[in-house]
Amino acid sequence: MKAFSFKWHHRITWIAGVAAILWGLSGLSHPIMVWISPKPAAFAPPVWPLDLTGALSPAQIMEKAGVETVFELRAVALRDQSYYLLRETADKPRRLFDPRSGAEDNRADRARAIALARHYSSDQQSPVKSSAYLADFTAGYTENNRLLPVWKIAFDRSDDLVVYVDSGSGNLATIDHKHRRRLSAFFTNVHLLAFLPSDAEWVRLLLIGALVGSLFFASALGLSLIFFIRRKAGLSRARSLHHLLAYGAAIPALMFSASGFYHLIQSSSLLDAQDPSMPPVMLSRADMAGTDPRHLMAIPPEHDGGGQQVMGAMAVRAEDGTILWRLALSPAGIEGAAGKAGSADMHEHAHHDHSAATSAPPTRSALWVRGDDGQPILDAGEAIARILASRAVGVDQQKIDRVEPVARFSADYGFINKRLPVWRVAFEDSALPRIFVDAADGVIAARSTAADRLESRVFSFVHKWGFLNWMGQKPRDLVIMFFVSLIVLTAIFGWILQVRRLQNRRR
Repeated sequence: MKAFSFKWHHRITWIAGVAAILWGLSGLSHPIMVWISPKPAAFAPPVWPLDLTGALSPAQIMEKAGVETVFELRAVALRDQSYYLLRETADKPRRLFDPRSGAEDNRADRARAIALARHYSSDQQSPVKSSAYLADFTAGYTENNRLLPVWKIAFDRSDDLVVYVDSGSGNLATIDHKHRRRLSAFFTNVHLLAFLPSDAEWVRLLLIGALVGSLFFASALGLSLIFFIRRKAGLSRARSLHHLLAYGAAIPALMFSASGFYHLIQSSSLLDAQDPSMPPVMLSRADMAGTDPRHLMAIPPEHDGGGQQVMGAMAVRAEDGTILWRLALSPAGIEGAAGKAGSADMHEHAHHDHSAATSAPPTRSALWVRGDDGQPILDAGEAIARILASRAVGVDQQKIDRVEPVARFSADYGFINKRLPVWRVAFEDSALPRIFVDAADGVIAARSTAADRLESRVFSFVHKWGFLNWMGQKPRDLVIMFFVSLIVLTAIFGWILQVRRLQNRRR
């Protein structure tokens, strides 16, 4: 048994050494990438009040544009100018129209994207080096960013700052610079083998599985040798150092490899190829015939949280066919001019809007109204969430157990999902997934099965060492980096010993 263990331990060590060094070095880059990532100057859209005074109706705008049906219909603002925004299909660009004349402004969507990028980056001076409208994910803007379509705005500055914004909702998708991009490319290509084509997912699974599996078995065998084989006297300095490093590296190596392999299998597209999006709901010109523009910019007094303003509106069809408009509201007490500077005060106010208690009437981030009479529909968001969630899993709405608003990211609904606020819909049958719905855009933001939630907890606790969260992010990361370094050094010394062993055999 002893000879067998030594024999296979030495064979596996060669492959495990590759895995340890590849994933160790790329793993070390991840916390550094997080530390140096550019921080947004704001997390909420700028406060540009919507003004549709004297505006044509959406139906009239569609008629002038020669558009019969649309995939997306909004009213948006750019500083002191307001527009109707139309998108005919998912793969076509957004078109912006003057609400009073109906004339199309071909430059307005790009101008709005640049203004949003300056707001989120707090850079009002640097020239725009390039801009691009992205309808699909790219190597630089990957699927984990979730939001599409977006504008990619690159600024001409020393760090090559790039800001991705959703010009429809006004939300930030992500912000990046050249230093983070280099580390990100290293991490994704080495740690995740992202350079492999998407149609070769099974190859990626096999390669990562073989490497991670070898690291796991080598660590397990090494651990058994440490505890069950008596250490010989008179070992060389290299072997003594290797043994010392192994004491600290073996258990962390087991933790990283086991949880990493679990995460690999659970998150692979081969096992879960479901598309979280729903079939689009098209809006016709006839649907818009009854919408009065005045109702898209006025907040009923009984629902005004105090100085709030409408910043944008989006049309959504209810289950009974009624056209509802979601009015995006500014935080309470902020004047329209505040958003133009992208100030920290506005960001702080917007941040606390999600968590702080307010006096009646409550401060809302959005209000749903009927387009024909402006009548508020307070439960419209929940109703839309129920409809989309029941369709997503193919069961009747009566099977829904509970619907809850989600205003913060959590272990159940992580930051990777990007969208907030959303509704969490749980069903009576616990085998069905929890569905997270962005009612504003009418999309499924995420699905979470019991297996997903279990894997997420294991990955967070074992792979990301969530049991050390009490230390704070940076101290926890430093502890992780210390043990990852031990794993890498153990692998390097293991290789050195293997080479010496082979040389001695040849002699």
